[in-house]
Amino acid sequence: MTLPTSYFDQIYAASTDPWGFATRAYEARKYAITLACLPRARYRRAFEPGCSIGVFTRLLAARVDEVVASDSSCQALELARAQGQPSNVEFVCHALPKEWPKGRFDLIVFSEVGYYLDTADLDRFVALAATSLDPDGHLVAVHWRMPVADYPQSGEEVHARLRMVSSLAPLAHYEDVHFLLDVFGSSDRAALQGPESSA
Repeated sequence: MTLPTSYFDQIYAASTDPWGFATRAYEARKYAITLACLPRARYRRAFEPGCSIGVFTRLLAARVDEVVASDSSCQALELARAQGQPSNVEFVCHALPKEWPKGRFDLIVFSEVGYYLDTADLDRFVALAATSLDPDGHLVAVHWRMPVADYPQSGEEVHARLRMVSSLAPLAHYEDVHFLLDVFGSSDRAALQGPESSA
């Protein structure tokens, strides 16, 4: 089953940075590679589900006009706000995929979230993401490869499922011993080229 909000609230009650987002070399390297793999230099509106304490959110905000960052743990969002965030970031407390932000996006960053969802909820997330993306939008998925006993799925299973059920076209893939990264976009060739290539 998809992990409940109470699971994460217990974790954040015990630590203000339980996964070492602000301190681990793994996280810093993953953030740098994720940003480098974004197909465009600039985006209009991004959605970052599972933003946790907002470490990557601050980096993403430098590339995006407006960021909607969410987490199922309101405690995590309180920690994110306490650390200070750019003015173009909006935090929303809600659980995926039952709750989904309004409007459309040209970037969705699905990082270290998918393995908390069961298969049915992961498929629902993929469907919602596809319908929420602008024609020139991108979905970037990033997950740690090692399985964890508490999690419904591994990172490997999440990315295999994304490639299987997504109506979006695979644009880029990166993998190493630690994590997987996939970029998806419109299957329409003109949309894939984007405004920069047509200028």
